[in-house]
Amino acid sequence: MLKNVYIGADSKGYVLKNQIIDFLKENHSDLHVVDLGVFRIEEQIEIPVLAREVGEKVVQNKPAVGILIDSIGSDLCDYSKLMDGLHPVLCEDLKETELDDSLRKNILCVASNCTPIESATKIVNNFIERKIK
Repeated sequence: MLKNVYIGADSKGYVLKNQIIDFLKENHSDLHVVDLGVFRIEEQIEIPVLAREVGEKVVQNKPAVGILIDSIGSDLCDYSKLMDGLHPVLCEDLKETELDDSLRKNILCVASNCTPIESATKIVNNFIERKIK
């Protein structure tokens, strides 16, 4: 059963990350949600560093998933694919989280430039719910 959610974003995903954290704490209070940054909108982080920080936590603290947010999502997804034990999925709409293949995914990448909060919370919720079952 899923216990840990590690979430990180670059400066372009900062606002959406905080909204998703609030959503998770409100709707999945049984999960341990860990914010791995950035912690200020002005803060900069390299995409490979962000992917590695979240990815290492997911691999080391199973059962866990990671949520990575940047402007386009695909860069984080690509870097996550390079790490052993990570199976990322880039979801731009709810249908992508409903595919059977998404069940084995443990990293959700979200594009902040094209994913409004209403869609992002539905995507995250569906991703989490499928892991809890």
